[in-house]
Amino acid sequence: MATARAELPAEETAVRTEPRLPLQCQHQDMDKRHIRLCTVEDGNKYDTIKCTLTRATFDESLDYKCLSYVWGSTNDKQTIVLDGEEHAVTVNLHAVLRRLRDAGMRSPIWIDALCINQQDDSDKQEQVAMMGEIFGSAQEVLVWLGEGPERPIARSQSDVAFDDYGNRVVVVHGTAPAGIEEVMSLLADNTHFHDLPFAAYCKSRRCPALSGGIAKGSHSWSEVLQTLRDWFDVAWFGRAWTVQEIVLARNATLILGAQTLPWDVVSRAWINLSRHIRSCCTECVYGLPGRDSEDLYRMAARILGLWTAKQKFEEGQHLIEPLLLFSWKSSTDPRDKLYGLLGLQSGKIPTPVLPDYTASLQKIFSCFAADTVTTQGWLVPLCLDLTQQLPDLPSWVPDWTKPRDDPVAYAVARFVWSFSYKTANGLTGAATVEEGFTLAVGGLHFDTIASMGREYVLGDDIADQLHILDAWKDMVKLNEHASSAYHAGGDLKQAFWRTMFADRFHADDKPRALIPNDIDRLNSFLDEMRVTLAEYGNDALIGQNEAMASHVIAVFDRRLFQTSNGWIGVCPKAAQVGDEVYILGGCPVPVILRAVSDHDLADQLYRTVGHCYVHGIMYGEAVSMDLPRVRVRII
Repeated sequence: MATARAELPAEETAVRTEPRLPLQCQHQDMDKRHIRLCTVEDGNKYDTIKCTLTRATFDESLDYKCLSYVWGSTNDKQTIVLDGEEHAVTVNLHAVLRRLRDAGMRSPIWIDALCINQQDDSDKQEQVAMMGEIFGSAQEVLVWLGEGPERPIARSQSDVAFDDYGNRVVVVHGTAPAGIEEVMSLLADNTHFHDLPFAAYCKSRRCPALSGGIAKGSHSWSEVLQTLRDWFDVAWFGRAWTVQEIVLARNATLILGAQTLPWDVVSRAWINLSRHIRSCCTECVYGLPGRDSEDLYRMAARILGLWTAKQKFEEGQHLIEPLLLFSWKSSTDPRDKLYGLLGLQSGKIPTPVLPDYTASLQKIFSCFAADTVTTQGWLVPLCLDLTQQLPDLPSWVPDWTKPRDDPVAYAVARFVWSFSYKTANGLTGAATVEEGFTLAVGGLHFDTIASMGREYVLGDDIADQLHILDAWKDMVKLNEHASSAYHAGGDLKQAFWRTMFADRFHADDKPRALIPNDIDRLNSFLDEMRVTLAEYGNDALIGQNEAMASHVIAVFDRRLFQTSNGWIGVCPKAAQVGDEVYILGGCPVPVILRAVSDHDLADQLYRTVGHCYVHGIMYGEAVSMDLPRVRVRII
């Protein structure tokens, strides 16, 4: 699911940090704007690979290519000759160098393991800071996916080769079923899933296929799925560094062994398939045998995420957006979870970051969070769903090393939604980041959590979502008091269902204000779910419409809560009875804090639990209420 770009809003609040915590980033000296380029020398098939490095001034006129690849295990090395001396490289890099040499690759190419002095932290810091520009300025990015399976190549399949000037050319030959170019071409057509010539029989009662969901091609579904796995279920798609390398590329080509595939063909095919998966063909794909649907969803989500990142980069985005979207990706050095995405920051007011491989993770993440507050003028980190595994990290600082265990696209959408609220409208917070990265900010103490419902879990059992909703209704006694007046106007029934959407509807990949018909659409869908489950039990195929998707964005990994004064909302699953709801200047959403000391309210220290939705105060209503004004210190 793609998401709209996040415009970081200006708030009516002064936000500053103490002078002793300067911004991390300083401008590079122009005389340091150089790169090294690698040339792979000619040789016979069994000759040792020889490469030479040349130093070049980095400017737009430089003609070179870039290699995007996964290092692989550093415990298993092979030897090449680099500038006349033996040099150890990983097996995966050795394989692609051999492929490029044998194909006659003569164009200079930038390869991180060879063109950055990996033993020199200073050189690493300078070059890593430039990597977004390096990949964005290259004439072509070659994406090495690996040698691939030991099977015959497909018919109408192209080999990678280069002419005397280093330009890639296509050599076509070979015979085998389910060729990748043929599969991509079919997926790129605006065709329902079960009208594809390799799709298996469809079990959905609502299959939109004109063919009636009957397979009619020469390729079996299992053959096609295995071809897709060979290309798109590989390690390259799971690494943090590869994101900016493909997103910023002018032109890119995927290489698997001797085969090549243009990236624009890949992205068009998967985007079209994703569109059908998310709408008309949801149940068709869900009903595929075994774990096939899970594999297809995963591969589609990987390509869709990269496509979304490119769109958002071109529109303008803060670094937090790709950090959140690709938080599931891995890196050998956890610092690179942040540094590997630096090139994707394109907003009008960026948060500067200077790579520092000598600093601790705690300092790097804390400095980035503090600098984000300073540069953006509002409390951006508190709008994230904060979960941490890194020790000694302030509770308000996001931990970018922790893999997310929730649907990332939904988490990104919820983050984007937070910008559309105005809970602290007109409230000055005068936030400061004190020594030890304590966040001090002014605000209002709103209320205390008095009761909580079950956590809303997304799992394989669709019926469980219905059970959770029923339990939440019982918690607020909705059936008995549906027409009872609610604090913010209207009745309890209206307040409950608007809370189930966090008063937002996700349409055309962006949020809008909720309207009564949206609630009707959700209840109709839920009623249909109950009927289908009653009829088919565990064999039921249930898709998802926009109303259900919007509801899930609002409530997944959350719990319904009620305050001491009867306000209702949804909060992080880690919240507890007794936690406090605050409205903080510079934060567009309410925040739940937990006291960690037994001092008076004015001197108390807190830890952040996360942001929440409280129905009736999301548009500044509480700012005019008679509430205690406090200055809280969050550690």
